[in-house]
Amino acid sequence: MANISKSVVSMNIIHNEVHLFGFHVHAAAHKSLITKSNCSAQLMWCKAHRQWSLDHWKLILWSDKSRFTCYHSDDRVWRKFPARMHCALSKVWQRGNYDLIVFLSRAQI
Repeated sequence: MANISKSVVSMNIIHNEVHLFGFHVHAAAHKSLITKSNCSAQLMWCKAHRQWSLDHWKLILWSDKSRFTCYHSDDRVWRKFPARMHCALSKVWQRGNYDLIVFLSRAQI
């Protein structure tokens, strides 16, 4: 450990060395935001309530959630071809992202 160098290495050198190992930068694959179980539960709820009248729906409290991201990352990942969607290679870290979530609701009673 005493012989550790304190040299400065540029990002270009690191990128070139990583390329030699077969890794390249790719756009992150878009993943479904709804799980299969969540989708099934939503479909069952919709089918159970499809006979409701307009007056009944007016009694519901409707809400919405909006997300605003500051300092959004470029969603680029280092991967070997063809490992685009391999579950073990999912992105596990983020840096510098700040989110603001706003909840809105409206009710007609």
